[in-house]
Amino acid sequence: MDLVYLGSGQFGLECLYALRQSEHKLSLIVTQPPRQAGRGRKPKATAAAQWASEQGVDFVETDDVNRPKIIEKITGCNPELIIVIAFGQKIGRQLIELAPKGIITVHASLLPKYRGAAPINWPIINGERQTGISIVTVTEKMDAGDILGRVKTDIASDETAGQLAGRLAQLSPPLLLEAIEKIAAGTAVYQKQDHCQATNAPKLK
Repeated sequence: MDLVYLGSGQFGLECLYALRQSEHKLSLIVTQPPRQAGRGRKPKATAAAQWASEQGVDFVETDDVNRPKIIEKITGCNPELIIVIAFGQKIGRQLIELAPKGIITVHASLLPKYRGAAPINWPIINGERQTGISIVTVTEKMDAGDILGRVKTDIASDETAGQLAGRLAQLSPPLLLEAIEKIAAGTAVYQKQDHCQATNAPKLK
């Protein structure tokens, strides 16, 4: 399938490598613009932008993926499926409805628990013993879409958020590729979340 990827952070790079090596075509990466970083406060491109540049994949940087010019750029790629990982922007209805096979995201928790911007940190803060990865459809309400797949992992008693993030990133590609294959074949099962069980994982201050 022809794919478009929306993402910015380091967390999604393992999935990008897997998509690049798969039979699917990664047509475009949309990512956040460079941000000031380091002591010199010099603009630094996102991890996804750096990866795209190194791999020779077409990419565009924007602070609003819902702008008509960006929507036009994505539409021109004729994506069958759009994938979102650690993007950092709200996605509007026009983009949600653009691809015929839909739009899915990789979320670093066992949804419906820990919806939000910091799903890796809050299970550790709250003393959880397990977490995992969920593949879900993207809706206008954050992390509230249908579940296509999940994988669980134990949290070690001395594990940091950084260590856990690395492990979850490595668990993501097989689950994502499996979901994509099922979507392509028309065999994907879309399971509704129990919204009564939802908890939040707000951005850390």
